[in-house]
Amino acid sequence: MTPSPALFLVLLAFSADDVQMNLSPSLELGGGYDSNILLQNTGRIEGAFNQTSSRFDLDLRVTKYLSFITDYEILYINYSAGVFSSLDNFVAAGFSIKPLSFLTFNLVGQYEIFDPSPQPEYASYAFNRVVALPTLDLGWKRLTARGALYYSLMEFPKRPPSPSPPAAQENQVDKNIEPSLLLGYAPWTSTALGLTYSYIVIRSNLMENGHHTLNSLGHGITINIWQALWRKGRVNLRLQYVTRDFEDSIDPQGRRDKGLKASFIFRQKFIDYLEGFVSMSQLWQDSNNRSETYEKAFAFIGLKVLFDPVRMDRLWREELSF
Repeated sequence: MTPSPALFLVLLAFSADDVQMNLSPSLELGGGYDSNILLQNTGRIEGAFNQTSSRFDLDLRVTKYLSFITDYEILYINYSAGVFSSLDNFVAAGFSIKPLSFLTFNLVGQYEIFDPSPQPEYASYAFNRVVALPTLDLGWKRLTARGALYYSLMEFPKRPPSPSPPAAQENQVDKNIEPSLLLGYAPWTSTALGLTYSYIVIRSNLMENGHHTLNSLGHGITINIWQALWRKGRVNLRLQYVTRDFEDSIDPQGRRDKGLKASFIFRQKFIDYLEGFVSMSQLWQDSNNRSETYEKAFAFIGLKVLFDPVRMDRLWREELSF
């Protein structure tokens, strides 16, 4: 097929300095401990795990106003004593438009396939998910504002249908719609603070005793603190509080959940191609439905090998932004 002459005209419109392409593979290896793998109240499963993540990113900047990204990641997690293992595939693509120096529009889409194996009792946790995330960023001096809309459509193809008159339920499909607003401030060049509010809407065709038990509305507040440290170490502290009210609950008083999550991430660059990291988090969920009350502790330590030092330096700087 002969390339269109219009394509050549478009490419000629940009100088060689404007067009930049960057392919950057990376490999992440690590292990840790999870106290509640499946977020259960009773009979919870815990264990140590090892994790491998291979990732390939392709960035194309056409001009300083327009750029495209693609990303593919394979994530494998294996828990000790064969308790649980999973294979997760992510494919993402998107673009960024910067019409003004203080205004940026981003749109990213992602497709995910999650497959737990090899035990058949975990087959119902397999899912396919499509995600869209448009964002609009405004920046002025040390201030940042971001409006975003997260949309997720998740299907569980291996989950057994639940009886629902007058016919059996189809595969479970969940929708998550979450608009959010972030306000950020960078008091120093090495420190950034962020406060995010989100409104959460969940819809599902799952039915129990004639009720759509997953349909809910919620609110989320997240506080983030990024801090670059001496000798190219950096820390991210995060505190998140979420409430959810279930609209069609089978509980007489209606189900209401409250969740609190605290996390700490430390990364340290050793050489141009290698960095280490430590991640720890604690999750508490309280609910007036006792079966939905649980805790989870998570710890992870590992190494990340970056095969492109140019991209690594760019990511190093951008992780302090919002």
